[in-house]
Amino acid sequence: MRRFLMAAMLVGSTSHCGGCNSDITYYTPPGERPIDGPHSGGRDGGEPFLFPADFGPIAEASPAPKPISGGTLAIDDDRDLIAVGDPDRDLVHIVDANEGTLLHTVTLVSGDDPGRAVFVPGGDLFVALRGAGVLLSIDLADGAQKLRLPVCPAPRGLAYDEAEGLLLLVCVGGELLRIDPTGARPLTSTFVATDLRDVVVENGRTWVSRFRAAEILRIHAEGAPTVFRPNPATVFGPPMDPVVAWRMVPASLGGVLVLHQYASTQEIDITAPTGAYGGDRGGQPPTGAGMTHVEPSGVVKGTGLIFDAAMSVDLVEIADVGRVYVARPGAHRRADSVLELWADLNVESFGSSLSGGVYPSGLQAISVAARANGELVSFSRQPARLGIGERFVDLPGDSVAHTGHEMFHRVQQAGIACASCHPEGRDDAHVWHFSTIGARRTQSSRGLTGTAPFHWDGDMSDLNHLLNEVMARRMGAGEVDSQQAGLMARWLDTLQPLRVRLPSDTVAIERGRVLFEAVGCTACHVGPNLTNNATVDVGTGGAFQVPSLRGLASRAPYMHSGCAETLHQRFERGCGGGDAHGVTSGLDAAQIDDLVTYLKTL
Repeated sequence: MRRFLMAAMLVGSTSHCGGCNSDITYYTPPGERPIDGPHSGGRDGGEPFLFPADFGPIAEASPAPKPISGGTLAIDDDRDLIAVGDPDRDLVHIVDANEGTLLHTVTLVSGDDPGRAVFVPGGDLFVALRGAGVLLSIDLADGAQKLRLPVCPAPRGLAYDEAEGLLLLVCVGGELLRIDPTGARPLTSTFVATDLRDVVVENGRTWVSRFRAAEILRIHAEGAPTVFRPNPATVFGPPMDPVVAWRMVPASLGGVLVLHQYASTQEIDITAPTGAYGGDRGGQPPTGAGMTHVEPSGVVKGTGLIFDAAMSVDLVEIADVGRVYVARPGAHRRADSVLELWADLNVESFGSSLSGGVYPSGLQAISVAARANGELVSFSRQPARLGIGERFVDLPGDSVAHTGHEMFHRVQQAGIACASCHPEGRDDAHVWHFSTIGARRTQSSRGLTGTAPFHWDGDMSDLNHLLNEVMARRMGAGEVDSQQAGLMARWLDTLQPLRVRLPSDTVAIERGRVLFEAVGCTACHVGPNLTNNATVDVGTGGAFQVPSLRGLASRAPYMHSGCAETLHQRFERGCGGGDAHGVTSGLDAAQIDDLVTYLKTL
């Protein structure tokens, strides 16, 4: 049970505390007990105590729910409509915002995974289907599905440019697409940068965000984009760097607001008996949430840590009341899963004090939005429920309760969830510094099936071992039993490597495949997962677990220490182990290009 810490704001590179004094104030929401006590890992002197983990009633929905991504609401104030994408049930609901009545439920193809959505003024509703690689249009008169336009393997952000009359869509592969919603003009595509997340059009300016890098890019008609990054958090505790931009939305004063995470840059002691990640022992968790405002002028303002906002995936600003609301689905079992923040974007150092939750405990909010009249709109995935102000609308669909999903997303005693470092089952691309073992970049949770033993050093024999070391001991979840571990394993098995657009040069791919075999890569990278599951010393400073190469193109940086930011650098920087790690020293630049091209197809 985490307590809130008043968050201070940073402007530029200078630390400020908006309206606070030198005393650090904690805030405990009504009905939520502080974490002091014998179950806390000893903050108040009690003995550390590893109690059985409690993840609620055992459940296993089929099909399994998808990793939480958030941001699946759209609002049309002119027509008083709300669109709700339900990715776990592959449904889209259209609701009358005034009456709170369900007008249409649109049943999608299993695995479509509805994401960002936008209403075209006077036209259709458009939804990015992340699993299908499709942009879907829905007729609002009867809820009929009209156009299913293939766009890219992994579509993400979606916006409407009213001045141009075009839809803008961005993809994980780096594409920015401009699409005529009437179908009268051809689709155009521009490569911007990899791992794109959101796109925002405001006052003639176009912004896109990068997910794991937490970068904000302003797009120009000509020339390269201008790149902005949130400021490090330095006011309370050790410095932390920005990572994982979950959501970007227009700001009331121009520019954009971005909800992102922070990750520690300090050494983390993993030797403590319990609560090694610090939060349940009165320390600062190694990761947390923050919010950044990038002004049109390029000035970057941001929060320090927003405490107790771990696993926050969506936000909305209601400017008239000076509030920002954050969806934090990982808190739903113990606290309200929508958090209200105060934010005044007018002042140089805008403050952010936590005002408590506004969403009943037990509802798991993954999306928030606001109507023009100031009403907060929120969507709970389990149970499926739409909140409109103080009204709640139950939505159709079977339960998607799944113990493995719950374990992965629930914020534990240390103040973090598995999904904090493994957003959407992927990784946060961060390089951590651990006591006793050194620098380690976060590993992906996708494609773990058949790759035991686990962790960088291959020192955790199976998932039960890993969960009881990391989730139970370091995160303070309590001891995980074999049934819970099995359910987590089965849920993780449903996560597939991220799909991205593959290289198109088939001749170069084939040359690279031949080289992959010739230089000895297949000695270790074999089988369906392209790993022999061995722990091997390949000249990189020790013996490490041979990783799967599936989905390699979307998993930068590379090597156990993250020393190579690109696949090319894995061969150029000298941190790849030299010829002990594939005999590549005799390859010329063109051959390295071919080898990298092939690796991107795996």
